[in-house]
Amino acid sequence: MPTEELNALKQQIESAPKPARGNRSVARKANDQALQAFNAGQYEQAKQFWMAAQQADPGDVEITNNLGMIYLKVSDFPQALKMLSATLRMSPGRSAAWANLAEYFALQEKPQQAVACYALAFHFSQNQDKTRNFLQQRASSGDTPQVRQAAQQALQLSLIQGGGSVAPAVASSGNAPADEDSLDVPLPSAAPVSRPVAAATPSVATPAPFAPPVTGSVVAPTVSAPPIAAPAPVSASTVAAPGMSSVPAVPTSVAAPPASNDATARNGY
Repeated sequence: MPTEELNALKQQIESAPKPARGNRSVARKANDQALQAFNAGQYEQAKQFWMAAQQADPGDVEITNNLGMIYLKVSDFPQALKMLSATLRMSPGRSAAWANLAEYFALQEKPQQAVACYALAFHFSQNQDKTRNFLQQRASSGDTPQVRQAAQQALQLSLIQGGGSVAPAVASSGNAPADEDSLDVPLPSAAPVSRPVAAATPSVATPAPFAPPVTGSVVAPTVSAPPIAAPAPVSASTVAAPGMSSVPAVPTSVAAPPASNDATARNGY
């Protein structure tokens, strides 16, 4: 799918209504407490803090993504998908949310969708060399064999083999929030991030015309990937964007699009 069509879909999703913002100070305080608990390995406690933070400010993209990540960590997969889908509806170019979603699909034994999400994380990445290094790390030392396999397959894509740049920032359109981390990669094990000011932590292609966006869970696109080791080649199919109608698959070779003016937290990214 051409880069301009990916960006067109991204802008269409960004123009959709977003959750109302809530009490930012309360949410940020709970987010900080969650990060402390997470770094101490207290995942259940971290989940409770992030649930409180997201309830206080449902429009905070970073907190919503962090909540999706911790649901993955504690194996609450339905809630993980719900929160990661909500993140991408608010910020469809958020690379860290796509990487988290890739791990969700990998853990669900859906390698085709996992590879596609890793491809999108790379496509939207503001620093593709860093994203490739992240994928190499996940391929060698991911938490599970499924995650390692998906990352290994993603690394075989011509998109990822041939890319490697730091994309210039571009402003978000319409009423969409800036993709504040737009494509710095997540930490190993999809760890959360925190930022003192802007809220947020990893889109797919579109044909024309498109139906108005609707809410719902993200369905990952599919991409073709050459076989590696045991896994079979990944076949192409179609995908529905977050809250959108069905769209074509992400290409294995596409020029890196202009990234948004995202500047995520740097604790490990």
